[in-house]
Amino acid sequence: MWAIHEQFLVSLVIIAIGYVVKRTGLITKREGQTLSKLILNITLPALIIVTFAEVTFEGHLLWLALIALLYGVALLFFTRMVFKKEAQPDQGVFVISLLGFNIGLFAYPFVETIWGAEGLKHMAFFDMGNAVLIFGLAYIAAVLYAPGEKQVDVRFIVVKLLTFFPLIAYVLALMISLFEIRLPDFGLEILTTVASANAILVLLLLGIYLEFHLDRSLWTSFMKVIVIKYGAGLTVGLVLFFLLPFDDLYRATILLGLVLPTGMAVLPYAVQNKLNDSLAGGIVNLTNMVSFLLMWVIFLLLT
Repeated sequence: MWAIHEQFLVSLVIIAIGYVVKRTGLITKREGQTLSKLILNITLPALIIVTFAEVTFEGHLLWLALIALLYGVALLFFTRMVFKKEAQPDQGVFVISLLGFNIGLFAYPFVETIWGAEGLKHMAFFDMGNAVLIFGLAYIAAVLYAPGEKQVDVRFIVVKLLTFFPLIAYVLALMISLFEIRLPDFGLEILTTVASANAILVLLLLGIYLEFHLDRSLWTSFMKVIVIKYGAGLTVGLVLFFLLPFDDLYRATILLGLVLPTGMAVLPYAVQNKLNDSLAGGIVNLTNMVSFLLMWVIFLLLT
């Protein structure tokens, strides 16, 4: 148990370092965006491939992707119904902020350290379904809630999914695991070295994006999202945890996945489509804090 506390305390220190370097002006949020691109396009794909290269493919893990996808679709319809009387720019943010999770830029360092390669493999499958939610449904929803003329760019969605490096890495990793392809030792060593940088970069990025000053006029809206997001996530996660006929790690992955924070993509979607970007930024920040604490508790109880 102390090992888990120690891991989270170390992570908090690294997050604090990221926050301090931002506050002192050594690194800005704009440079943080560059760091997030580095993670998504280099260190995270390397980590995914290395993880799958060392484990055996199990078909039942595909259910994790399907569960993430179906949960997101169900929550989409529920959120539309609950917030139908809100102003359109706010309603759009509510919908997209509850559609998908921040996994690659939040959960992986903790899962990797505490649950190891097996845990990382499980979370990677869950993230496959999540990628479709974030880069497919969330984008479509943002466009549909935008003021004025609405035109969904199908080509943009397809190109975004096909050029999303983590998703490409998932497909390659699946092929490697499914066909038991052995990577050259030299290539695997390079990927392992690159992947080892992922954890600290993600934690620093969380600190860089951390904000404690939230718009007080939006607190009622923030609380609505928090209640729905974590109420639904914990309820569905616990029901599946006790009912599904899979092992503890499998069920714990679902529970953890359903309480992870709002995806970072909500911010650019809100800005591009003239939605309430202040509301979007506050939700991302607040859910990062809440999910960090919930994740700590879940790891303590289920590890």
